[in-house]
Amino acid sequence: MEFALPEDIERMRHSKKRDLGLSERLELLDEASCTVNSIELSWRPPTKNADRIERYKLMIATSTGVVKDAYQPNTEYILCVKAIYDDGSFLWSESKAYMTKM
Repeated sequence: MEFALPEDIERMRHSKKRDLGLSERLELLDEASCTVNSIELSWRPPTKNADRIERYKLMIATSTGVVKDAYQPNTEYILCVKAIYDDGSFLWSESKAYMTKM
């Protein structure tokens, strides 16, 4: 007798977790408030193991590299959020681009 896993086993596993209301995704939301020198954004934390998240870290970059200082007007910034768990493990969101205003 042979057993084979379905080709879409990962999709089925994620679907089951969604049905239970559990999410392993950390998601940056599209709604961001961008001004000349600031970006205010929100994210949706993962629901699975949410009680184990100790802190979040924000990564900000431009096409030329990581940013550590003031924002410039009319510049595209790429942001990504990192959830850091109590055991040192972490989960990154997908990155999204936001544009400061002129």
